[in-house]
Amino acid sequence: MAQIMTTGPAHMFIGRSDGNNLTTDEASIFYLGTFEKSPVIDIQTLTQPVMNDIGGESAISHAMQGQIATIQGVMNRYDEVEYAKIESGYYGATRRGEIEKNKLGGLAQAMSLDFDVLFYFPFHSSFRTGSSNTDAPEGLHFVSVVPVKFKLAELSTRARTIEIALRAIPKMSIQAAGDLTNVDSNGAAGPASIREFVLYKHLTTVPNALKEKVN
Repeated sequence: MAQIMTTGPAHMFIGRSDGNNLTTDEASIFYLGTFEKSPVIDIQTLTQPVMNDIGGESAISHAMQGQIATIQGVMNRYDEVEYAKIESGYYGATRRGEIEKNKLGGLAQAMSLDFDVLFYFPFHSSFRTGSSNTDAPEGLHFVSVVPVKFKLAELSTRARTIEIALRAIPKMSIQAAGDLTNVDSNGAAGPASIREFVLYKHLTTVPNALKEKVN
């Protein structure tokens, strides 16, 4: 299990983006809230043992079964309208049960119950060293998330907090043939499309339009 490193509070956005390209549609992503401290984001790699037919019940290898992620934290600043959307299942209000090609992989996706979650880490620059691929991203975009737990603490009007737990699952991404650059040994064009399951994407730079929504 791996944990994504964060430094200090993080801003969280929710909404729906383009399922094919997994691009961030700023107009449909909304500010949900700010965590009072670093959220816990755990990535778990799933495996299935491959048994040895001759030796009996003895695993000789492990087949990869993809990854899932859990997101947990406490928000002490939040938008009540956006919070109500995910608490009431707003993002699954239409087209439930219609299984499209981009919804393979999870019942929540088939039922349109999932949504996008985007994190913006305002203090990420303190541990960035340049443009290297190993630099920590300014943001993370989880492409398919379902709620697990919500707990609203109402100690007083000015001390309300929300404790959340979310489960992120992979989502199918289909890349169009026109975007492909791979060719075979004879120089022929690659397949008509490439299908892959994506859990999250790094955002090197979060758009200013999203940052402004925090205010």
